[in-house]
Amino acid sequence: DHRDLHKEYRRQRQMCIRDRNKWKDLKNAFLFSCKTGLKLNIIQKLKWKHIHNIDKKNKIYYYSINNKDTKYINSFTKKTRLLLGQRKEKEKEIFNLPKKHSNKSKIFLEWVKKAKINYNKKFNDAINTYAYNLYNRTKNIYRVTAALGYTSINKTKEKYDYMNELDYLKKEKIIDFQTKENKPTSSKPELFKNCLLYTSDPADDTPCVDLGGRR
Repeated sequence: DHRDLHKEYRRQRQMCIRDRNKWKDLKNAFLFSCKTGLKLNIIQKLKWKHIHNIDKKNKIYYYSINNKDTKYINSFTKKTRLLLGQRKEKEKEIFNLPKKHSNKSKIFLEWVKKAKINYNKKFNDAINTYAYNLYNRTKNIYRVTAALGYTSINKTKEKYDYMNELDYLKKEKIIDFQTKENKPTSSKPELFKNCLLYTSDPADDTPCVDLGGRR
């Protein structure tokens, strides 16, 4: 159940506190993925040159990284910035992660067992946590679609069956579900004007900057 993912995130955070010495960076990378929706294969390529401070006063940061033909860009708060540690040389990789995928999976499974989670979980399930938090906060499937880099909301619906566009229409009062004839009425295509913008770090109280997600 996707609604249990936020609880899993909190369990993982507690594990990170209890067991700081064993692959601390992998745990921080998992939490960073929970807060930004960035996949592990991109996180392990992050260098300090990819991290920027967009608002020094409010301490809002963003990453911008190219992978093949795709550009990943998202903002995050000062709370999430703490997961990255002290800034180093610009070409230095941020997270010191196990090189082999099998090693990363093995360590992650050890943490799942320690957290007494009884169902199978993978590192990239952190993305599901991010998607759930963002949707729960905005009810905007278009924002989630943009954040995860999907080309249409249909793919988002396939992965997250609890998401739909009607929640957004209802929240923004673009469709009125309370008409006498019980028929929805919609506005003009203004609906899609800002729907692909999104705010990251939905679990934090500090507002972030809309950067448009994965391009």
